[in-house]
Amino acid sequence: MRSMIVCAACIAMCMTMSAQAVGEPNVPPVDFWVQPSSPTTADNVSIILSGLWPDTCVPEQIPLATFASDSMWIDILLPGWDDPNECLSLSCTVEPTPFEVKGIAGNLAAGRYHVYARVISCEGRGKYEYLTSFDVVESKPDDTPCEGCQALRFTPGGRVVLLSDDPPGGVGLKAGHAGTVICRDCTSGCGRILVSWDLWTEGYKDVDGCIADTPLGFPSTSGLWVDLKHVLIGRPFNRTGTVRRGLEGCLTFVTDRGVEFNIVATGNMYRILEEVAGMSAGGRIRLQGLLCDTQPKSDTVRICPQRNGDIYHPIVSACRDLPDTGSGVCDLDLMPGDRVELLVNNPLGAGGGPAVDLLAGAMGTVICTDSTDDELPFYVSWDGWTHGTNTDYYCDSIVVPYAPDSGWWMRCNEVRLVHRADP
Repeated sequence: MRSMIVCAACIAMCMTMSAQAVGEPNVPPVDFWVQPSSPTTADNVSIILSGLWPDTCVPEQIPLATFASDSMWIDILLPGWDDPNECLSLSCTVEPTPFEVKGIAGNLAAGRYHVYARVISCEGRGKYEYLTSFDVVESKPDDTPCEGCQALRFTPGGRVVLLSDDPPGGVGLKAGHAGTVICRDCTSGCGRILVSWDLWTEGYKDVDGCIADTPLGFPSTSGLWVDLKHVLIGRPFNRTGTVRRGLEGCLTFVTDRGVEFNIVATGNMYRILEEVAGMSAGGRIRLQGLLCDTQPKSDTVRICPQRNGDIYHPIVSACRDLPDTGSGVCDLDLMPGDRVELLVNNPLGAGGGPAVDLLAGAMGTVICTDSTDDELPFYVSWDGWTHGTNTDYYCDSIVVPYAPDSGWWMRCNEVRLVHRADP
């Protein structure tokens, strides 16, 4: 499971003329962003300049050069920069115009980088001006191997919730703000996801990093890349099982399949178990909340172990006893290995998002079942489809081998049985 973080450092510098005006072009005030916000030597570093350009001839690209692990030099290229004759046909209206350009720095050596920039236009080349500085630190042995790209645990179209205040670059975003995953990126670190945050307008539309997916359409000012190494993001969790008490008041939720999660809750959880669910710890419950299974940083001090993930904002209710083992699910009595046909377009998954490019008529194989889930009781691998998930860990039956990224949790009325698995 693509949620990367960007950190904005607003640079204020004096300018009294348009960068495209006659004379030596200067650098206007710009926003300087580093991706990721706290880069290490293991990261593929990107630089973003954005803000309001003083006229309509906004920058086209920003080539970067680094020297001696202590400085970075940026050329801000305006229209006509490579052809002085183009000045005759350019029409640059003096009107503040939004812009955003991105440059790739790649892997950088450890050190402090002082950043300088100049404007190059058809009128000439400006002088390099100091912008800001940023640090690159040595990666730790356990900073990079995140047990695979954690962004792939998220699904494009799935709903997520921010679990901490003020993520870098997210002006006004607070814990509890919800959004939709647009796409994922696994090119550096633990991965990152592009999220469109509900009713938020301080973001930007940067889909160039959508390496693993075709990005969904979204309001252009609502987007923010979230680096999963630095920002806590939760996705919907809804399982049944029991609660076990540990040392220091830690509460562990054990699903019916034996998967363990840490409950992030206040000290009144036992009262909630007794008053709301009508039982004490050890009794069977349904636990809903927000799952965050991003690996903690190596220097993070925890009292309660994360196990397979932390469950934030837990909601507890009583649930029925487990059904008899060995039976299939739905009226069709579906079992692992059965072949099924999809009856609907883009079925909604466990996270609430649609199955992108999965259309009625597709054929698939039942991979496993979850007898504790009344809504999405079976998992199907769809033939030739690669926009799915790999979430068979919810199964309480045998698991049939299947192709990566082809799975999707399904509802009973969304398929028809085509062929029974061989006994």
